[in-house]
Amino acid sequence: MKIKLLLPFLLICNLSFSQKEHNFLIGGGLGYRYTDDNSSIKTSNFIQSQENLLQIDPAFGYFITKNLVVGIGVEYLYDKIKYDNYLYYNTLENDLSIAPFLRFYTPFGLFLHAEFDYGISRLTFNGRPIAGSTGFIDPSDAYYYHKIIGFSAGLGYSIKVNDFFSIEPSIRYLGSKFNENDTKNDFNRRGLLMNIGMVCFIK
Repeated sequence: MKIKLLLPFLLICNLSFSQKEHNFLIGGGLGYRYTDDNSSIKTSNFIQSQENLLQIDPAFGYFITKNLVVGIGVEYLYDKIKYDNYLYYNTLENDLSIAPFLRFYTPFGLFLHAEFDYGISRLTFNGRPIAGSTGFIDPSDAYYYHKIIGFSAGLGYSIKVNDFFSIEPSIRYLGSKFNENDTKNDFNRRGLLMNIGMVCFIK
């Protein structure tokens, strides 16, 4: 009876840690998300924001077992948020990060992906002119956030085109924290991202 219960576990271990089919992984992904959010703030009765976020992340990985990949990527993120009924009509953010990652491929095509991000960001505020005593004042300004600490984790499916190439759609939950030592300009991002990746497997 105990042997029967152990059989599924032994089968998974055998599939995961048997001889590697590939040694390296080279690829990248294109991620996108759109949000339309309504919220209340103290300085205005109502504010609405629309966000368009685009992520590009080329990556290189090494199979330490048949199914487990450890690697590193370079991640570029473009994030534009448009505001209605607010002092700033939009913010524009450009991020560049180094992203070490782990990815586990199951025998059924599904894969799990987790990564850590560390990099720099530039966030620009574009504001509406404000009437002052000597004329209009432009509140637009640019802030440089020297540190980004973030992560993402998600689930995807590997669509095998041939023995060496796959298309990999996935959905990920991402989170980032900016300027964590500056309480005045602290900023956090949370949300889901749809990603389409293309991967080449090298023996």
